[in-house]
Amino acid sequence: MKKGFIVVEKYKDSSLFNTIHVELDSGESAAITLALEKDLPLIIDEKKV
Repeated sequence: MKKGFIVVEKYKDSSLFNTIHVELDSGESAAITLALEKDLPLIIDEKKV
């Protein structure tokens, strides 16, 4: 794997995170918040087994 291929980032907008977190768990809320901040697409599978 090339150095810098994967970058770990944290969202900045805690207010948006907290709003989303009312309905979803922490991981999903963080992923959605970061995707919105970066204007990136996001696919989440909510299928429970």
